[in-house]
Amino acid sequence: MIEAIFSFIAEKAPVLAVFFIGCVIGGCAVRLFFWVRAISKKVRNLPCKKHSEKIVSISKWVMNMDKTMIKELSFGMSPLQLTPVGEEFLFNSGGKKCIDENLDFFVSELASKAPPTPFDVESEAQNLVLDSFSLPMFYPIKNFLYFNPKIKIGSQDAEPSVFTVSYVMGLYLRDIYLEKYPELLPEMEAATV
Repeated sequence: MIEAIFSFIAEKAPVLAVFFIGCVIGGCAVRLFFWVRAISKKVRNLPCKKHSEKIVSISKWVMNMDKTMIKELSFGMSPLQLTPVGEEFLFNSGGKKCIDENLDFFVSELASKAPPTPFDVESEAQNLVLDSFSLPMFYPIKNFLYFNPKIKIGSQDAEPSVFTVSYVMGLYLRDIYLEKYPELLPEMEAATV
């Protein structure tokens, strides 16, 4: 009986080997397909809430490295105000249009964070814009950045980035939010140094 089994295997070995190899390759292909699909889904949903704070802190670090560009876009007063060049950049990049057309979304998202001070409003507004950059409403801004890798900002040649756009959009959104919630603005106190 065992001899019959061995002779059957010896006769059919090439067919069985091809079948076995086909099963192994097919199994690997299926696993690879599901692995690629899972990675694609994760990448599509970036930046996720888990990594959002890290991305925001990195973006602030990057913006601090490029003081010249930020200086051209805002006045160094408290609170920071967009310069005419900053307002032009906000308009040309599509940032103003994006916020104006999606104002309810931005205001409600910002309100859900309940920022207690104007400083927190400014910080959360910039974080919100940066966190939302993967949404379809930002596609025109991404196209602007892609097709305009170098632009003239004031007197300088500059390379606009996601961080630059989020900076000016954040200041614009902060002003709108504080107009809507003026109770967050404290009485002006004299600073003592």
